[in-house]
Amino acid sequence: MNTLKNLKPSTLLILFSALLLPLVLGGIYYTTQIRSKASGSAEILDAKAVRISNVAAEISFRTSIAVQTTLQCALSRTGVRFFAGEDADATTQHLINTQQFNVTLNTNTPYYCYIYSGDQKPTEIFVPASPLSKTFGIDGSAFSNDVYGACKGDEDYDPSLDINQDGCVLLNDLNEFPEY
Repeated sequence: MNTLKNLKPSTLLILFSALLLPLVLGGIYYTTQIRSKASGSAEILDAKAVRISNVAAEISFRTSIAVQTTLQCALSRTGVRFFAGEDADATTQHLINTQQFNVTLNTNTPYYCYIYSGDQKPTEIFVPASPLSKTFGIDGSAFSNDVYGACKGDEDYDPSLDINQDGCVLLNDLNEFPEY
């Protein structure tokens, strides 16, 4: 402890700065990793969002140059955003399906999604709520022997086929369809 008291204030400042430098650099690195992996900023054109099932949405758009984009969504404009998908490669024609990234949207809930295409401000797009129909966006032929018995946590579990939300895809889910 005596050695610290013997140090000059400028030496203490340098030591303190050296200790804080990794934290500052780590914060900068973390902030840059949150941004899109785009190679440059690109203008978003013709953005459209549709609900393809009760638990999934599909966002399609074009960009002025080939970039890799990232999609984040929130329940409100000022709400906390969560990762909802990204492009695999840099391209100009984009189609992001939230279900491909194991993102389950709440039934009958609208979302505000944001497309990140570089350093510019993200483009907002509204994803409407799904209709009240439990079977919206699902064809009865989607039920096959391969999906029966799959439960949450299983690799082949599809939350859109779990119509009654009991955690497993069973025959009683198929019985929800009026035509079967």
